[in-house]
Amino acid sequence: MQSFITTFVNCTLLNSFNEDLTKALSCSGIPFHKISNPAMKIFLEEYTKMKIPDESTLRKYHLKTIFVEIKNEIRELISDFKVCFVVDEINDSMKRHVVNILVKPLNGTDIKPMLLNVSFMDNINCSTIAQTFMDSCLILWPSGIRYDKVSMVVTDQATYTIAAFSNLKNGAFENLKHVTCLAHSLHRACEAVRIENDLQMISFLASKKY
Repeated sequence: MQSFITTFVNCTLLNSFNEDLTKALSCSGIPFHKISNPAMKIFLEEYTKMKIPDESTLRKYHLKTIFVEIKNEIRELISDFKVCFVVDEINDSMKRHVVNILVKPLNGTDIKPMLLNVSFMDNINCSTIAQTFMDSCLILWPSGIRYDKVSMVVTDQATYTIAAFSNLKNGAFENLKHVTCLAHSLHRACEAVRIENDLQMISFLASKKY
């Protein structure tokens, strides 16, 4: 009986440690594979006196628990306030479109937008952007989207993104204000200047006789 209790306590402690380790790595932006580095593993085991798990263990058995916890924390922060969404699109190393949806409460406090959803797409257009936004709203409000609480969304100036939120504003999101990012506008302007200068340089070099 004593052996069973000891084993149970040790397993509970190890499980708690693994969850805390998963949360610490996730919140710090440290890739899980870093704990597989021999030097890191020896250091952690030496000073924590705990067996350091394989990265796959954290990913398979503990990451989802942390994900659920973070979602619940976001819902608590949002509470009954109106919200602002930020939609950010990038391309990853596999040439996929990655759409990040962030959210923050409009409650008068300085809270950074919190990552709510990440969607990977092979093709991106007006429909996929709109659907990803709707899916994100359902993550925030699983019992039903609070259309009246969606006050603002900030996006880039991609044509399909503007079209997507124009359609949503004309539909259920009547109170939605769509704001395009100033930094993205400046980037596009600078990119246009760079391209023009590159073309001028190419024309100049092409006209030279060597």
